[in-house]
Amino acid sequence: MESESSPEIDLPPIEVRPPPGSRANSFTRPGLKAKLSDDLDGRDSGWESLPPAGMVPLASSSSGRSSTTVAHALKSLTTKLRTVKKKSRLGDELSCVSWPGMPTDGSANWVDEAILEEGAAAQALHSQVADIVEMAQVASWHISFPVGSQVDQACSWKSGLGANSTDPLNALQEDSAAILLLTELADLQQSCDLLSSMCAGNRHLPPLVVVLISTEGVPCDPTQVLEAQRRLLVNGAEEVLWKVGGKLETKLLVSMAVAKIWESRKGVRNLEQQLRQAYDLEVCKLREQEDMRVEPNDGLFWQAVHRTFEGFPPLRRDVEPWPAVGSKMGTCQLEAILGTGTFGTVFAASDIESGEMQAVKQIEKASLVEVDDVINLWKEMRFLKRLRHDNIVTMHGALHGPNHIFIAMERAGRCTLFRFMKSSKECVTVEVSQRVQAQLSSAVAHCHSRGVAHRDLKPENICISDCRSQIKVLDFGSATCVDKLARDLAGTMPFMAPEVMCASHEAPYSPAPADVWSCGVILLELLCGIGRMDRLLGWDRRRTPCEARGKEVETSFADHSGLLKAVGMDVHRPCKELVRLICGMLEVDPEHRWNASQVEYSTWVQAAARCADC
Repeated sequence: MESESSPEIDLPPIEVRPPPGSRANSFTRPGLKAKLSDDLDGRDSGWESLPPAGMVPLASSSSGRSSTTVAHALKSLTTKLRTVKKKSRLGDELSCVSWPGMPTDGSANWVDEAILEEGAAAQALHSQVADIVEMAQVASWHISFPVGSQVDQACSWKSGLGANSTDPLNALQEDSAAILLLTELADLQQSCDLLSSMCAGNRHLPPLVVVLISTEGVPCDPTQVLEAQRRLLVNGAEEVLWKVGGKLETKLLVSMAVAKIWESRKGVRNLEQQLRQAYDLEVCKLREQEDMRVEPNDGLFWQAVHRTFEGFPPLRRDVEPWPAVGSKMGTCQLEAILGTGTFGTVFAASDIESGEMQAVKQIEKASLVEVDDVINLWKEMRFLKRLRHDNIVTMHGALHGPNHIFIAMERAGRCTLFRFMKSSKECVTVEVSQRVQAQLSSAVAHCHSRGVAHRDLKPENICISDCRSQIKVLDFGSATCVDKLARDLAGTMPFMAPEVMCASHEAPYSPAPADVWSCGVILLELLCGIGRMDRLLGWDRRRTPCEARGKEVETSFADHSGLLKAVGMDVHRPCKELVRLICGMLEVDPEHRWNASQVEYSTWVQAAARCADC
């Protein structure tokens, strides 16, 4: 109660317009004190008629006004009462007031200030939910929400919707354009559980959009919003929207999200279709390989391979099944390992009878997965038997064991031309390049005269003798017949001819001119250094052979201006014969390109002794 020493404060009247049917009233400070005194003494039934926390009577049964009008009136009254409370120094004693003129039967006499604010927030939530529900009915959106949540109450109060706790999708229409899950941050866990139940049953659902409803004026933590978005997406939401705008803005955002989801699903379906097609194609390839797969090492195929492919060595079961250093292979004894490759190991060996140094190439039969691998090996042995030249490695014989196939060849040397070029501090001299080109062109001309095209000429496949006076051409694994057009890619970049890069079933190529082009690139790199061809074309080491690369070569070498400039920069005063030779070997048109015999008998190649006078 107010003490007698409290000074009197002259306050203006506080007027509130009550609902129709109630008595108008004005409060002055003495009237308010009297009302407050009666209430605190318990002489009024208003204390016993306070509504429970959280329940806000926005309108009485006798009121004809809408709940919004009543809420605004209560808010205005509370603001004025706070002013009175502050000026009269009543402190916390003035915590609640009665609505003047309203029924005193205990239904809606007292409104706590905190409950009033909660009611305003609920009213705003109801308004937002009503807007979304109204839009959903027009746009064919299916509305869902956690059972028992504030959104559930709002939907039930405003629109008559109700959630189904057993199956949230039971009312989903076939023509629904999207599913909208309305929720608040307070109901995040319920929403995640609801999403999981929706997505658990492998249903073809329309786009699933979650709308996080925020009450205007209620502060929120951005970190909580981002975490809520993450959890909702993890549990199956395809898009999460933050409801902050009006009705039109919300409709636009939801429509954009649904369109985005449909486009994303379309892209995923296309990707799945591509992956399925690639998988089916790979399965078909594996089945074809399985059908063509060679039998076990001692199967019927290997027992009869020499009858199928003429000249292939027959199977001998007396050969060491797993040879190592020191083992005897026919007339040879393995002494050391020179290197390993894709198909096997190369041993240094010696002939037991003559003592001649040889190289034995050991090929594991398990690495010959397809019949084509066996055919390529058979071609290599068959072509090597045809060739007898000082600059081509000589094959001494072949042996077929239980687990391996052995090819005995002469030991050409320990250093390849590539290693020799790499060890040179600068470009190889013109004299050395001239001798190498003379021997290489002679070997290639011999191959072509015997009906063999190498198709993989490069410095790595050219061996230099230990005395550095002779070269040997190696590795005829990609060789083919000269008189047959080829359609497959064979060779190594950048030594491949442009017609090989552009090869297809509709555009075959002759393999002999491709060998001459490779010899021309080798000569260019001998004179100008390793990688000169790549630098001339602007290629990096990751270049792969394709039609586009072939077109680049044809364009760059169409007039030979760039080629002549490169040679002029790296070779001091190149003679006309050398320039004419390089241009003839690197002619983009295979029909006008020099052949191997023209290169062998050219003036520059034949004038090895007079190279200093050029």
